Amino acid sequence: MFGKLESKEIDENSIVSSCAYVGSQTHIYNDTLRNNLTLWNDAITDTHIKEALERVNLLSFLSRIDEQVNDGSFSEGQKQRIGLIRAFLKGSSVVIFDEATANLDHDNATRIEYQLLSDPDITFITVTHHLIKGNELYFDKIVRLGESDE
Repeated sequence: MFGKLESKEIDENSIVSSCAYVGSQTHIYNDTLRNNLTLWNDAITDTHIKEALERVNLLSFLSRIDEQVNDGSFSEGQKQRIGLIRAFLKGSSVVIFDEATANLDHDNATRIEYQLLSDPDITFITVTHHLIKGNELYFDKIVRLGESDE
């Protein structure tokens, strides 16, 4: 089942469009900050951008929204948060993290992960080497690989 659809009723494009993947590396385009966040989707409003910036603790970027940026414009942690913003702005019902908070400080990583875990409309899948204490209580299931008891 995917949502309320049986597997034979699911269109592959529907699955792809409802999923967002955020890895440990985020590509930054030589373009405006706005286009780097929205990936040229003109339907995304400034209100949505502001909300997404707030979610990842980058609201200060709002004043730079129409500035030209490139890969050297941001720290690795900021780049990761830009990747997270892209996932938020896509409005995906499934978000897959693959070490997506590895370059963030503990407070930002905890805050962002908690927001996803506490959203009942999002299925959140994360691959990590470091579970954040406290947030692990919000996962429906945790699968640990390579532990000595396996």
